[in-house]
Amino acid sequence: MQYRGLSLLEIGICEAILHISGLTFEIPTGAIGDLIGRKRSMVIGAGFFIMTYMLMFFAHSFWNFALAFFLFGFSMTFISGSDTALIYDTYKTLEIETNYKRAAGGFLALLVLGELFSNISGGLLSRINWSAVYVGAIISRSLFFILILFLKEPPYEKSEKSFSGYLALIKNGAQQIFGIPFLRWIFVFWVGISFLGASFRMYSQTFLGSKGLSPFWVSMLFTVSALLGIIIAKTAWRIEEAMGRKNFFLFSGLALGIPMLFYGLAPLGITVALFLLISNVENFLDPLMGYYINKELDSQYRATANSFINMGFSVSMAVFFPVLGYSMDKIGYPFVFVIMGLFGIALTLFSVRAFRKMRLL
Repeated sequence: MQYRGLSLLEIGICEAILHISGLTFEIPTGAIGDLIGRKRSMVIGAGFFIMTYMLMFFAHSFWNFALAFFLFGFSMTFISGSDTALIYDTYKTLEIETNYKRAAGGFLALLVLGELFSNISGGLLSRINWSAVYVGAIISRSLFFILILFLKEPPYEKSEKSFSGYLALIKNGAQQIFGIPFLRWIFVFWVGISFLGASFRMYSQTFLGSKGLSPFWVSMLFTVSALLGIIIAKTAWRIEEAMGRKNFFLFSGLALGIPMLFYGLAPLGITVALFLLISNVENFLDPLMGYYINKELDSQYRATANSFINMGFSVSMAVFFPVLGYSMDKIGYPFVFVIMGLFGIALTLFSVRAFRKMRLL
């Protein structure tokens, strides 16, 4: 984007447009997925993805890129929620839904592997020129579009295809998440831990640099963390079955919160070890949380309900992520990491206590 003449301010505004677009359309498009079918929703999103990268390929002004980033956020919302709903209902239809938490770990491992491959291939393509990167993205998204066309959607009860039926979908999807005490607390716990994990990874890039690591070694550390994450995601379900659900919640939250207390204060060697631990808590947590939530949801509202969870994470990032950055500028990394760790510990203990009261642990 800088090569095409955009300033850092204009690039930042484009990023903001991306997130605003995603926040605005997350719930409406999630309901569309339940209304017209998850496969159709994903086909629409995949088509818009191709248009997004084509716009970026030909863009030469701020307004061109602003439109492309708006469409990018819009595209993602058609996929988000519908993909999870389609996968889980497929397992449910085949009467093997208990295998979902094992499969979810495999899906996450493939996602991490794909991101690693895209980083490498994107870097190689950029050596040709920047246009080659976008050509690669267009080809990749076109393959994605074709793949979705071959998916088979399992049957589920659809709502009435009317405006009133659409509004009822959004209302019932919200009721699924916020009206059931267990899912309400799962929502709070998962969104909170995911926010801490994402913020930790993003701000660790500059923090590790301030500790003396070069950009190359920071990149290598993130690569090692991702490779470790593949193993953790694949084996998370086995660990959860061995330790039980109560200890799973406790371990996940405390494995993030307690090390974070010392992360900003420790010597570099210990800091690196703590980073590898904290950065992989989500890879351990996410496959199981998706199973716990979707197990309780009605198929009719599954995509909409999952979209509410995705929106909760986006709102937390939009509101609190800049606050963390401002605080780090004013009072330093170590103190803010301590606050984040204390919040993670408190959130875990309160959530486990709530689950016990509901006699769900």
